[in-house]
Amino acid sequence: VWWPPKQHGHDDPMLFDLPHALDLVRFIGGEVRRLCVARASDEGALSVAMQLQSGAVATVSFGAPAGCSRERVAVASASAVATAEDRQTVTLRHCAREETSVWAARACETNAEGAAGGPERVRGFLPEMEQFAAAVVGADAHPASMRDAARALRLAEHVSANSGEMVDVG
Repeated sequence: VWWPPKQHGHDDPMLFDLPHALDLVRFIGGEVRRLCVARASDEGALSVAMQLQSGAVATVSFGAPAGCSRERVAVASASAVATAEDRQTVTLRHCAREETSVWAARACETNAEGAAGGPERVRGFLPEMEQFAAAVVGADAHPASMRDAARALRLAEHVSANSGEMVDVG
């Protein structure tokens, strides 16, 4: 679920915001093989159903601009479900053991300075900036590439052009 607010100064959330959600699907589940789009009467609200090359399925609920922004990512397997909510809380539920673990940003804020008194590492863009800096100097083994960005944009274009039928995109 991704409902970003209109705050980025652009007029086309389908090509500026949606690719991020689609890229996350690709990062977690692999490349998209087929997709189908259902649209609400509001042009900015839609749901994308995807079949991945791995055989898994994924859905993205997207609405922009949203009156109340919302992010929720859920990944399920036969034995566990992981859910991330609004970049603040991650819940891991082990189905067979009926055990749940919860990590929340609030719970980590007391140690925000880190063991060596370093900068806050829990919230904000610091980890992303550090990863970008590592990629620039060649120290990151898995940086995102322009090819990844182009694939996410192509998927967004497929979503934008889709009229409700399941189509191959792979």
